This record gives sequence, C-alpha cells and structure tokens, in this order.
Amino acid sequence: MEREPAALLSVLTDGNAVLNDHADDAGLCAVCGSAWPCDATRLAGAFR
Repeated sequence: MEREPAALLSVLTDGNAVLNDHADDAGLCAVCGSAWPCDATRLAGAFR
C-alpha cells in the first residue's frame, strides 16, 4: 500500500500532537494519567 504525501503528513502531524499533549507530568502522562511514557506516546514516537 502506497501512502500519499498528504496522508503521511497527516499521520506525522497527529503523532506530533500526541507527543506534545501526552507530556511527562512528574512521571505520569498529563493526559491519560498512566506512567510516562504512556502507550500513546510510545506509539506516536514510533512514527517520528
């Protein structure tokens, strides 16, 4: 499956938004409260 540049840019932009929102807050994720880095941060980081 080939990705169009616009679709790839969207995935990268969404991943950056997740990384910005799910920040470390004293060892916990600022959004979901899980131990940081949370699963969402790890997944988004894989797309960087």
